[in-house]
Amino acid sequence: MKDEIIVTTHSALRSLLQEEMRSLLKELLPTHSGQAEEVLDIDKACDFLGIAKSTIYRLTSNHAIPFHRPGGKKIYFRRSELVEWLASNRHNVTPQTPTDAINLLRKGGTL
Repeated sequence: MKDEIIVTTHSALRSLLQEEMRSLLKELLPTHSGQAEEVLDIDKACDFLGIAKSTIYRLTSNHAIPFHRPGGKKIYFRRSELVEWLASNRHNVTPQTPTDAINLLRKGGTL
């Protein structure tokens, strides 16, 4: 399949990305409101996020990720809070082509 360059407006691209994020979040979040929310222990949270235990311990130590420590020792995570945390840590994408760079600059952005 050949790569194509698509020219679009910033607002159209933003809307498309927001809709895709909403769709992904709907898939990840529980669908039954009466159902208990899924709680993950540290091993399950590491698997879900795809990160090492040392990384998750560092994130909790820095209070950079939502977590719960009900008894003061074991760490637990709500799946929905992890999904929200993942979605909130969005970074802008660096332009990949000269056309992307030009479009970004025309919209008042910086490289």
